[in-house]
Amino acid sequence: MNVNKNKEPVWMRPLKNKKPAKVFAAPEKESPSAWKSNKRSMPMGARSRQDSCKISEHEMLILGGWDTNDKRCSDGAVYNIKTKKWWTLPYPMPAALVACNVVATGDRHVFVVGGRKNGHKASSAVYRLSLKSWKWTTMEPMDTARYGCAIALVKGYIHVFGGEGSNGRILKSAERYSITDGTWEYLPHMEEERKYHRAAVFGTNIVITGGACSVLVFDVVDKIWKTEAYDLYDMPGKRNGAAVVTLKDRYLVVIGGYRSEDAPDASSCLILDVSSNYWYKTPAYMNMSTPRRFHSATVLDGKIVVAGGYCKGCLSSMEYIDADTLLKQAKANEQAQDEFDCVDDEENVLKLKKLRKELIEELRHHMEMVRVRKETRKDTSREEHYVSVILNKLEDVDRKLYKIVVNK
Repeated sequence: MNVNKNKEPVWMRPLKNKKPAKVFAAPEKESPSAWKSNKRSMPMGARSRQDSCKISEHEMLILGGWDTNDKRCSDGAVYNIKTKKWWTLPYPMPAALVACNVVATGDRHVFVVGGRKNGHKASSAVYRLSLKSWKWTTMEPMDTARYGCAIALVKGYIHVFGGEGSNGRILKSAERYSITDGTWEYLPHMEEERKYHRAAVFGTNIVITGGACSVLVFDVVDKIWKTEAYDLYDMPGKRNGAAVVTLKDRYLVVIGGYRSEDAPDASSCLILDVSSNYWYKTPAYMNMSTPRRFHSATVLDGKIVVAGGYCKGCLSSMEYIDADTLLKQAKANEQAQDEFDCVDDEENVLKLKKLRKELIEELRHHMEMVRVRKETRKDTSREEHYVSVILNKLEDVDRKLYKIVVNK
């Protein structure tokens, strides 16, 4: 049997106590921030709880949000990183919205989903913006009104997860919209309620981060939440209102966010390598110049561009960093020290040994399924993929056990 280990990223199983995974931080050094401030602030002024999306290699669109007077906004603007110029949209959104979600469908349309209307009233509305005429069209609304949710576009569907409803209840429900048919359908609920979280796409998997420490994976093909052999390690700390971008179809970057009442807004980045299932925290000199939450972030021309947000008030500032520079720090994990106090070595060894035993049992089961399906001349690709995933997991567990023994 030929097993292709590079077929998909390896979704690892977290420890069952759900404690944070080990986070590796790049070595500290004296240096100015690698983030560069953009001299041109947002033309609409300070803005928080807006959303953005990439509409071309050089351009991002920002819509909605709150201004400094806590006024809900319906205007929008486009920033071109190549020309360093802004221009405002000729037509406002049909409604002024806070904490709405924005996604581009290629170079033709941008969809705005949900948001907060008057007071705490959530919106179920969906609006479509033409990137040719810049005019708005009202589309079929969601079944559930929500704001502060997470959305992702995969295979012609806009997937929507969680958020807060009109009654103030945090949601775990999910639904998706067919761009072709213009219809909505229900999806399986998340395992827990979330708001102000984010969704990132890796192949046909949607990864949910923020709103809680756990990381969820949704398979858009089978329409299931992956719970076996695909789980990712928890985030090293809860972050609400963070921005998320993906890099190189492998890295998920969580930028800033709100941690707790006792902790200031974050200026650091957490980076998840989905192929090895490790979280990395960038060192202090890689922090943003301004801590912020409820901001927006987009990757343009190889740079992560962050705009607006909140830090002791709404922000109009922008800053950016070279994406490769940020990733180089994440790859310094071999020389890094553990950033968080996790369980001690003895407890880790016990958990890893227990996990190893479970993996071997799973491996035997799927190997037997491969044998049976071959005998009946049925397709074995799915079971062979599971075998590949489990073998990678076993290799990772053995490596961790070896490191603990060597370091003693």
